[in-house]
Amino acid sequence: MQENRRSQRIAATRLVQTAPVAFFVLCCVYAANLHVNAAVIPYDDSYITFRYVSNLFAGNGPVYNPGERVFGSSTPIYIVWLSFLKALMPNVEIPALAVKFNIILFLATAFGFLFLFRKTLESVTAGALAAGLFLLRSDMVTVSLGGNETFLFCAFVLFSFFCLMSERYILAGALAGLSIMTRPEGVFCALLVGFVWMLHDRKRPIPFLASVILPGAVWTAFATVYYGTPIYHSLIAKSRPLYPLPPGYALEYILERMTFWTAGPLGKMYELGVVVLAAAVGLILRKPPDRKTWFVIPLFLLLILVFYGVSNPFVFAWYFPVIFIGWYLFLMTGLACLAAEAVDSIFGRHKLCGPNSFTRTLSLAVPLLLLAASSYSTWREHDFKTPPLSFAGPRNEFRTQTYRDAAYFINEVGNPSDTIAAPEVGALGFYSRNHIFDACGLVTPEAIPFLPPPYGKWVGPNRASISADFAKAVNADWIVTMEIFAVESLIDDPWFRENYVLVKVFPLKFKTFDSKGVLVYRHK
Repeated sequence: MQENRRSQRIAATRLVQTAPVAFFVLCCVYAANLHVNAAVIPYDDSYITFRYVSNLFAGNGPVYNPGERVFGSSTPIYIVWLSFLKALMPNVEIPALAVKFNIILFLATAFGFLFLFRKTLESVTAGALAAGLFLLRSDMVTVSLGGNETFLFCAFVLFSFFCLMSERYILAGALAGLSIMTRPEGVFCALLVGFVWMLHDRKRPIPFLASVILPGAVWTAFATVYYGTPIYHSLIAKSRPLYPLPPGYALEYILERMTFWTAGPLGKMYELGVVVLAAAVGLILRKPPDRKTWFVIPLFLLLILVFYGVSNPFVFAWYFPVIFIGWYLFLMTGLACLAAEAVDSIFGRHKLCGPNSFTRTLSLAVPLLLLAASSYSTWREHDFKTPPLSFAGPRNEFRTQTYRDAAYFINEVGNPSDTIAAPEVGALGFYSRNHIFDACGLVTPEAIPFLPPPYGKWVGPNRASISADFAKAVNADWIVTMEIFAVESLIDDPWFRENYVLVKVFPLKFKTFDSKGVLVYRHK
């Protein structure tokens, strides 16, 4: 009888240990299925990177406009990644490669969470459940299907921190260096890796410094020779600024989103404050097992928030995972530590990693329930009421299909030597054969003197009109714009009305930014 009970307990323990891993595997399959079956509708900005890859394989080099060496993307490593995929599958279109194969980067981010939580909480169960809940988030899936570099960056950061906590400093430094070449925010990852190395190791300084610096050094050498500068032109445009927002606009927007992650769609800002304070108290009272690097997680989140608060950029949807990974790590680790401390005070001290401990389960249940509720909330706010496998992303991104149609129209009726000016040049530029002038200046040096447009020519804090002065300067053969970007500048300008004629209106599938269509103007 005792032997049977013992066998039952062992079987139950194995089930408890394997069930979370099975849950994580199922979530991986689910996320992969979403990527395989989802419509290919990337973010419009993603197409800028796609055009660089397209020109590279067309023999024009890594440029946006053939013959014009300007680097308007901000992610050299993602361009390398897409170029690798295109070399392997030359017959597959670049947007499809980006969207479908982003599942690799999305899953890599999930494994990063799994390994990090295994390290910080000494629990495979917690890591598997938290990583699985991440994969179920509609907002994160949406960004992954947007076909950009965000989750490549997230994977580099998470694995860099994992290597840092495992005292593999050179590998941590190399991953941090790669993160900088994926998104500029990677500099904070590199600073934290360097700080921890200075505190606790200081061995083999030359290999360590080389691991951090080498990716940036390679880029600097190449970009200086090829483009004339290693500074991304898109950063130059945004620093004008491209979007002159009211002070505190970005931070308020971020805190609103963090409130949603923490307390759901009806959450209040003070609820976010209470939960963040609780997590911070948990980390202070009961530091995670890896005491050397416990501060890296909250400090990374803090640095990102300070950076966005000071620089005050317009925060696009694909910026949020950069903040999210810090929030996710901080809340899960901090609340687990606080719950463990509270449970200990009631049930007595216990070993944090005890696999059969009832108190251990209680301490992990609190943050996991919060993360599960947060994941559920993302599906409640999703735009589409369609089955998951019909996942199509935000409605405003359908405008990329309309821009594609406009590009095909100009390809058909225009000349290859024609030029096009537009305030959005993603899908329009990718599907066009013509030279593109970007009114936002991301890929167009000629636009920089006209940024930002004069006060009164803006239709919203994040919606820049195409400047009439810019249009005069470039004197393009075609101007393509949604209505919203022309109402305060071009449409009322006498020079524009005298020199351009509206030849085609392409209706948008959904009303987007108060616009019903894409307008195509031709020079008279």
